[in-house]
Amino acid sequence: MKIKPLPPAPKFSQLSLYLKPYIPEKKLQGALASYVVDEDVEADDILLLTDDTVFGSAKRGLVFTNKRFFYWDNNGSGYGSISDINAIDVEPGTLSHDIYFKYKGEENEWWHLNFTQARANDIKLLKKYLTEVVEQLQAENIEEDVKVEEEIVEQTKEQAQFDEEQLRLEIRKQLILEEEKRKFEEEQKQKAQKQALIEVEPNNSVNTFVQPDLTSQQLVKSRYIGTRINDDGSPEPRYLGEPIEEDQFNTGDISINAGNQDTQSSLISFLQNNSDGIIAKLKDSGLSLTASALQNDENIIRIAGFIYNFLPMPVRFFVSVNTLEQFLMNNRQWLINKLS
Repeated sequence: MKIKPLPPAPKFSQLSLYLKPYIPEKKLQGALASYVVDEDVEADDILLLTDDTVFGSAKRGLVFTNKRFFYWDNNGSGYGSISDINAIDVEPGTLSHDIYFKYKGEENEWWHLNFTQARANDIKLLKKYLTEVVEQLQAENIEEDVKVEEEIVEQTKEQAQFDEEQLRLEIRKQLILEEEKRKFEEEQKQKAQKQALIEVEPNNSVNTFVQPDLTSQQLVKSRYIGTRINDDGSPEPRYLGEPIEEDQFNTGDISINAGNQDTQSSLISFLQNNSDGIIAKLKDSGLSLTASALQNDENIIRIAGFIYNFLPMPVRFFVSVNTLEQFLMNNRQWLINKLS
């Protein structure tokens, strides 16, 4: 708060009164050490000082800051708030003079100050001057209080607006999180549905390829992809042939369940239409493709991974690499025949 300069002081005959910034440093320190009991008050806060000592130490007298006053006289020390002063009165005497600060709102409540180094006329001038000073400081303090209240109200409004904006942001954030959660759950649901297309209940359709189920012990012979010739000599679409004879291909003791028809159809259709190109790429791949090598499941798995890279996305939608591996293992003889 910027303090306005106090009104010019009248000329006293014997009273020592000083105004900021012309208060001697020695007198400031004497008053601060003697009767200014508020530790928060510093020398720069003192606006007015009266020295009521004989040798000028200022250890007795009166001090004003912008909000409070402090004093020390023959009766001891005291202090109060300038905003609580309602009126000032004096009683000039012979050897000493009394000054009374009436307490606002209370009957017969006073701060009593006694001056010994002033004349009667000085005390009367002091009453008039201090009344003017108190009125100015009270007005400034009221103005400051109003500004503080306005600032508090404004800060409260800003805080309310900030809180409202924060609330909107939190709501928006929550909505975004819920939407992301919904999308994630929807994606998981779609993935589960796609997986369900592959892992449907087994059926006994003759056109489905087989997947192993190690919990069953039924022996089923491997099938091969065959070709029929029409009467005019042109080939019909390739098909999954009947079980081969055991002397042609030993299936081994594995058990199988029927797979998904859509999966089988997509895979067989791709192999029918692209077998020559795939076989050519396999022969150029550097993989071991001899009949004895193809008896090793590890080589079949490598071949399945190689072929899987050529599967179009619609086929991959139904066919996993594990499905392709098992298909080739179950139709190993067909693959050996193609690569021989």
